[in-house]
Amino acid sequence: MTPPHSLKLLVVEDEELLCEYMVGSLQQLGYRAVRSVNSGEEALAAISDYEPDVLILDIDLGKGISGIEVAHRVRKIFSVALIYLTQFDEEDLVQNALATQPGAYLLKPFRANQVAIAISQALQALPSATATFAPNADSIAVTDAFFIRTGDAYQKIPISEVLFIRADRRYSDLVTNQQTYTVSTSLQHLMEQIPKGGLIRVHRSYAVRVAAITAFTSQTLQIGKETIPVSEPYREALKQALDPNTLRSK
Repeated sequence: MTPPHSLKLLVVEDEELLCEYMVGSLQQLGYRAVRSVNSGEEALAAISDYEPDVLILDIDLGKGISGIEVAHRVRKIFSVALIYLTQFDEEDLVQNALATQPGAYLLKPFRANQVAIAISQALQALPSATATFAPNADSIAVTDAFFIRTGDAYQKIPISEVLFIRADRRYSDLVTNQQTYTVSTSLQHLMEQIPKGGLIRVHRSYAVRVAAITAFTSQTLQIGKETIPVSEPYREALKQALDPNTLRSK
């Protein structure tokens, strides 16, 4: 079972006491996968090995590679939710940092609740995100995953783990083998964010992952113990998706 708040976070801060405080704040918020380093050089090595979902990065790391340079290099490799740690007297650095597309800033000194807000903002500002959500969004969709709000934090749910989505007006259940996640987002809105081929709509209230289908008829399909209706407008698309060649490629 995927543990709560399973996002991977990396803290890069050259002041060791502040770094320890940040790690402690994140753990109090429920994050368990948290690493920290104290320099830009260590950050680049850790990012390559750890591939964090959220990078909390001090703009001014003292000697060596700056936080802004770390961010520039990371942006060339992959997408990460970026939060800068900064001070009021670093206005010039903040302006230079804009080119790295930070999702949020944290001003020193900061409180734990401000960290939670910054993470939420940074996840929503991911450059790879396919949609823009309100600050209190229950879910955020990126290219290969949903980030589902659980308390003050977001939990990463890979789209490949979602068996089907079951909707009831404004609410949707994302069902995986381990757990069901309920979000206050319509099925239509979720489907607009998912890359083509991730899930397929089979009914006004259902979308499914084709590879998870265990049986089907012209009227229904089966995923585990769930019997899912198939409505006429979606049957042709489902038929094409169930082509043996398509199934073998998934």
